Amino acid sequence: MLTKNKKDFSAYELYGAYHWYWFNTRFSYTRHVGYLKNMVTEKNTLQVGAGDGLIAHELGIQGIDNNRYAVDLAEIKGADVKLGDATHLPYRNNQFDSVLMADVLEYISNTGRALSEARRVLTKYLYVTIPLHESRVEAPHVHYWNPDQLVDMIERKGFKLVNKPAHSLSRLHIYFKFAKV
Repeated sequence: MLTKNKKDFSAYELYGAYHWYWFNTRFSYTRHVGYLKNMVTEKNTLQVGAGDGLIAHELGIQGIDNNRYAVDLAEIKGADVKLGDATHLPYRNNQFDSVLMADVLEYISNTGRALSEARRVLTKYLYVTIPLHESRVEAPHVHYWNPDQLVDMIERKGFKLVNKPAHSLSRLHIYFKFAKV
């Protein structure tokens, strides 16, 4: 029988529902979630890449994630997170008012497909957050964008930036709101 190296386990298998812990112990993360609560006002919202479900739970929205262990943790915590893939969302066209992709696009290999799927299932808005390059990251990113590059990529997928990107007070995240066009 083969045993896994530490690097073969996901952060959720190593640390459990760590976003829930961060929410209660890290002021910068609590403020990040609070900022998202103020930014995402539609209740019929899907969070793509919901992980252990903390943000979905705090916003009272549905989530989806491709990590079975994270989805199980979310269920234990009482968050509404389903198992699924950002590049093949199991939802009807225009099923949600908005989609939230908080700190997830940088981990998705086929971001174009994930953005097309998000556009397909939403009617109004796409919310995106990315961490600043200087901030601590949880795992190696597949992509690194500056804000202009990210906006250009997302707008090429059928969205229009609604307002100037905002930085978190802790300067760890950049927040974007796009309208479906």
